[in-house]
Amino acid sequence: MKSLLHILVVIVTAALAGCGGGGGEMVARIGSGGSGAPVSAGAGTVSGFGSIIVNGQHYDETGASVFIDERPDLPSAASVDAIRLGSQIRFEHQANRISQATVAAEVIGPVSSVGADTLTVLGQTIRVNAAAASPSVFDGFTALADLTTGSIVEVHGQRNAAGEIVASRIELRSATGVMRVAGTVTEVAPDSFKIGTLTVRTAQASIVPAGQSLATGLRVAAWTDQPLANGQFVARVVRIGGLSVPEAAALTLDGVVTDYKTVSSFRVGGYAVDATGAQFVGGTASDLRDGRFVRASGTVNASVLRATRVELIAATAPVVEVTGAIANFTDAKNTFNVRNTATLVTPQTTYSRGDATNLGEGVLVKVEGPLVNGKLEAIKVDFLPPSAGIARVLFGTVSKTSAATDPRTFVLAPLPFEVKTTAATLYKKGVAADLKDGRSVKVAGSYDGLQFVADEIQFMDNAQDAPTFAIAGIASNVQPGSIVVDGRTVMLTPTTSYLRNGFAAKFDDLKNGTSVDIEAVKLNGVLYAVRVELKEPASGSSSVRGIVSGRASDIATEFLVGSQHVTVAGTPQIIPGSKTLKDIKNGSDLEVEGTIEKGLLTATRVKFR
Repeated sequence: MKSLLHILVVIVTAALAGCGGGGGEMVARIGSGGSGAPVSAGAGTVSGFGSIIVNGQHYDETGASVFIDERPDLPSAASVDAIRLGSQIRFEHQANRISQATVAAEVIGPVSSVGADTLTVLGQTIRVNAAAASPSVFDGFTALADLTTGSIVEVHGQRNAAGEIVASRIELRSATGVMRVAGTVTEVAPDSFKIGTLTVRTAQASIVPAGQSLATGLRVAAWTDQPLANGQFVARVVRIGGLSVPEAAALTLDGVVTDYKTVSSFRVGGYAVDATGAQFVGGTASDLRDGRFVRASGTVNASVLRATRVELIAATAPVVEVTGAIANFTDAKNTFNVRNTATLVTPQTTYSRGDATNLGEGVLVKVEGPLVNGKLEAIKVDFLPPSAGIARVLFGTVSKTSAATDPRTFVLAPLPFEVKTTAATLYKKGVAADLKDGRSVKVAGSYDGLQFVADEIQFMDNAQDAPTFAIAGIASNVQPGSIVVDGRTVMLTPTTSYLRNGFAAKFDDLKNGTSVDIEAVKLNGVLYAVRVELKEPASGSSSVRGIVSGRASDIATEFLVGSQHVTVAGTPQIIPGSKTLKDIKNGSDLEVEGTIEKGLLTATRVKFR
């Protein structure tokens, strides 16, 4: 997928061995560690996941230390879950293995107005990108009309020539009281300046780096934990400086042309470009104009990219690729998440090694398709084959049952392998005698190389004991009898129970903007909440959800959850209480919360999904 902005800087050790570091938000460094390979630095829009994909390049993030650049003077450590489709990231890598990545939003704050294809946040106009080559991603809502005045959003993107933020990602956030805005300084006064139409007051602010002064035209990032004062932003921290690219560095920029004057003077992603001596591909120099999507590559000289090649990118919808476990699944008619990306299957979706009946919570899939109205619309869904000895979960309709009692075999067509029960197989929401052709089931177990051995079978079509569904997200449109989460309406009843971080709570504690985890049942197509947990993570905590891999034994303390390194060496809380650390197997679907340092998440809470 073509990103709104992609910058890739490769520094050859021999050429720059004697050079010092630079300033600004990101500095490319020289390779070390004896490998001889240079460390490269980049920035851009995340365009897919298997590994992380930026501008069509795959990067391995399993060894990455990830930071969120929310408070500009104190980026916070985070899990790899912080890197999401459409995020703007800066990163360092060596041979396409990311060592450090920083996620940075352009604005975080309350919505003040919503239009057909724009919204206003902290005086910044946010434009939903209609360009097929780089559409906007929505997270936590399905359309701009779902957002209301006061909704808290996090917006990633690139400024256009008019100063609008062309959004690569808009995410509904919980209401934490924290706000951030980044952009270009205008109208500097003794104790204030402006970004867009927002006045930023600086009397209480720490300016970093120390000793620098604000001036019109500088790129800054401002942060506060104070409320707006008469519509003005009361900054606690202001950081001065933007992306710094070393002199003579090889550089490639992908993005929208702005500030076009001549072929020798325009900007791509805010970076100055001179294409006087460039070879043009996909068009000619006369096709350059504001709003064209291009890729320019060359060498940096005096803070200008002296382009040797400019490719004019056709405005065609790119194919997004994401790989991961399905989450927030209720049925194939509604969106679900894969790697934190809202995904929708349609009657035109094609399937490999399965079909729509095999979709379900925790199923491992690879999805390909374009972004349509902020969601990933699946052209193809590939059910990833199980590996021997790895725990997995399957969904489908029973057929070809071999016997009336266990042990027996059956298939979940069109999955290309048999399921085998044993005398130890457990049954939920039904009994062994209910296992007959035509029944809809969820099967948890592992593949032995020939058959899938069922540890547990849950009936998904028992009207008297309906299956439960997990729905997580930000609460909106909270009413006495209903709530909207991730675009889904969930009914609240007198029997719905409420928890806050594991302790009893009540409906009155549920507010718009609260992060929630709902257990619901579906009756006649309607979701009803059994339990609503209000999630208020401890300060400084991080979380990740994913499939376990790399656990050498049931006593090993370190392993991967998704692509995040996790340790359970302490005494984390285990949910449900019937599980223990020994139940964590390769293939288990876990949500882990804890503290993170140097890329290692130390678990304080482990939840089996």
